[in-house]
Amino acid sequence: MQTTLVNLVCVLIFYGLFQHMISQRAEAAANINIVNYGAHGNDGKDDTLAIQAAINAANSGDRVFIPNGIYTISRTLIAKSNIKIQGESQAGAIVEFSGADNFAMINLSDTSNVELTTFTLDGKMKSLANGIFAKNGSGHKIQFITIQNLTYRGFGPHGILFEGNADWKNAVNYSLLADNTFSNIGVRSEWGAAIRFANGSSYNHALRNTIINTGRGGILANNGATDLIISENIITGIGKTIEGLSIEVHTECNRAIIEDNVVEHWISLDKTNYSAIRRNTVHSDKVDDWKYAGLELAGGSNNIFTDNHVSQGSKVGISISIDYPKEYVFWGRNNISHVADWGVQLQGDSIGLSYHYFYKNSFSNTYRNHAQSTYENQGHGFRVNGNSHRITLEENIISGNEGMGVEFSGKDIDQFTLTNNILSDNQQGAITTYPGNDLQWSDNQVTRNKNNATPTSSGFKNSAIPTADFKSPTQVEVHKPVAFINSSHSNNSGGAIAHVLWDLGQSLPSTATNPTYRYSKPGTYSVTLIVWDEKGRAARKEQMINVTPPR
Repeated sequence: MQTTLVNLVCVLIFYGLFQHMISQRAEAAANINIVNYGAHGNDGKDDTLAIQAAINAANSGDRVFIPNGIYTISRTLIAKSNIKIQGESQAGAIVEFSGADNFAMINLSDTSNVELTTFTLDGKMKSLANGIFAKNGSGHKIQFITIQNLTYRGFGPHGILFEGNADWKNAVNYSLLADNTFSNIGVRSEWGAAIRFANGSSYNHALRNTIINTGRGGILANNGATDLIISENIITGIGKTIEGLSIEVHTECNRAIIEDNVVEHWISLDKTNYSAIRRNTVHSDKVDDWKYAGLELAGGSNNIFTDNHVSQGSKVGISISIDYPKEYVFWGRNNISHVADWGVQLQGDSIGLSYHYFYKNSFSNTYRNHAQSTYENQGHGFRVNGNSHRITLEENIISGNEGMGVEFSGKDIDQFTLTNNILSDNQQGAITTYPGNDLQWSDNQVTRNKNNATPTSSGFKNSAIPTADFKSPTQVEVHKPVAFINSSHSNNSGGAIAHVLWDLGQSLPSTATNPTYRYSKPGTYSVTLIVWDEKGRAARKEQMINVTPPR
């Protein structure tokens, strides 16, 4: 009995101390209202000093609160680490810029864990390089912010710019930009963009943002901004001055995931490797606003492009070019239609391109001599423009194009494999003369083209297609490890598998022989393994896996 009483007393004392700790923490996290520091909205006065004083008064964990109203600043606001700046509402709490030739409205440089939410930054078309700028920091959360009406002569303006030094150090990492709205960002500037991750700013997420009207692009990344996730954004009206890049990752922005975005123009992977571009829609109904490409690979290897849709508003559905290695790429189940020059163009340039696998894509209804066409008398579904090798086309549909189904142009084209494809209703013919020595042409259906003449298989002496195979569970619980056991092999005497590329249906591609992966969401995923043997021949194995909720 005495022991029980002692235990009860100890529990009560612990409970009291715990409640006291919670109370102290609640008291420590203060709410700092900018009105109490002299910022009175709607009075037309400069509120810079008052808002900055409120920020300066905040301690770690505090919230700086902006009531609804219009507040004016003439200089940059400097943030502090571990604070939250929150407006009463996204549309109602408005901070306007009244200065001239300034660098940013809010500067997060040399800070970490700053949260900005539910207010509007309005540049009022003054000379302003950035809405929000950051360098050397991490862990920021910018959510439910509107940034609008920025103009600048120079590099910018950007709605949000995260950057590091020229050596890609002191960058901004592990931050979230979600559910924000950007409009009228440098519409007359060749650099105007909503978001840019630059010079090593890595492991950042841009999710569910809405972007309307920019001079150059929507979400851009450059110079070693790796491991980005860019997902579920809506981007329209971009490229008012130049380019029209809805999403671009440029120069060693490796391991990017670009998924489920709805954009008007041009998703570009430029000199970037080990990335996944999935389930994006690239489409525009504007009759006089067509940009260069729907999907672009301007150099990069070990990438996957799957289940994307491109139609209207693009001159080239898929463009592969630039003098940079372009090897080991899987193009699966993409739907390309109603573009102005070519459904896809492979342009090896001087370095060449090789080891690309096209599976179950559709290239259809490409226009010929359209009002938005750049080149006359084109309209081909699948165009190869020189220096391209070891390319496989399996089970693709190439139909209804106003030019040729498949066109070979230029020199140094060889080692193509075309199996089980459909070439139909192409107005200038099915396929042009194959210029190379090694060709496998088998089980393709060729019907109702202007000219149904087809090539015959040749070459590939002592070079059989390998066998791709693997084993894995067909059903697994979410977050549990899944092992994929590769049993692929070469079918040449003494041969071996030289390279593998996995698309697991989620996250990044893998080049491991036997990868293990944990799925983060329930659903049904298509797992694809592509293998290349010692002679560059390729094969594919596909299997569905059902990922169930936790028990």
